[in-house]
Amino acid sequence: RLRLFDENGAFLMESYTMSNNEFAFTDLKPASKYVVKTEIADTKVKMSVRRSSGSDSLIVRIEPDRSFILNFDEKGRVLTEATDLKISAGDKFELPSVYYNFNSYELLEASKSSLNQLAILLKNNPKLKIEIQSHTDSRGPDAYNLTLSQRRAEAVSKYLVTRNIDADRLKAVGFGERELTNKCTDGVRCTEAEHARNRRTTFVVLGN
Repeated sequence: RLRLFDENGAFLMESYTMSNNEFAFTDLKPASKYVVKTEIADTKVKMSVRRSSGSDSLIVRIEPDRSFILNFDEKGRVLTEATDLKISAGDKFELPSVYYNFNSYELLEASKSSLNQLAILLKNNPKLKIEIQSHTDSRGPDAYNLTLSQRRAEAVSKYLVTRNIDADRLKAVGFGERELTNKCTDGVRCTEAEHARNRRTTFVVLGN
């Protein structure tokens, strides 16, 4: 459960996270700041949040009082609160909108928005390197999926380079269909949404 407050502390509404840690609030106003209070007890949790009314993404830190900030500019775009977020070697995280269409390694616009936030994190942690781990769903031959996932990881790496992240800080690795997140293995009937959940990219912080 998440509760939304305005910057003066007045309660506005309540929402609940879905299985992929996404949530939705309605009628958020441009040029406004909001406080979201969660029930997450671990103050070291790093949560990825996608704005329901657009494709903006940001990575936030859960504060000791179990809250985080949502800031919007005059055009209603999310302003990052990631400028002072620190990430450490061994951390593994997934941005909720870095997904792909079936049989494609082309980055979606929503993915680019999330990766822009990741670039900010890397710029604020200049000594860290990351491994980009990309995956496919189970449809198609194993060897083909391994190649496809490698191209997905490399597409992410190339995009981050365009955001002024040094290529030697990025390691692209494809896992194919070896690490599915659900029941959708070969021969199991699944919905497109279930298959899409496996077409993802995760990130591991490697350190110096």
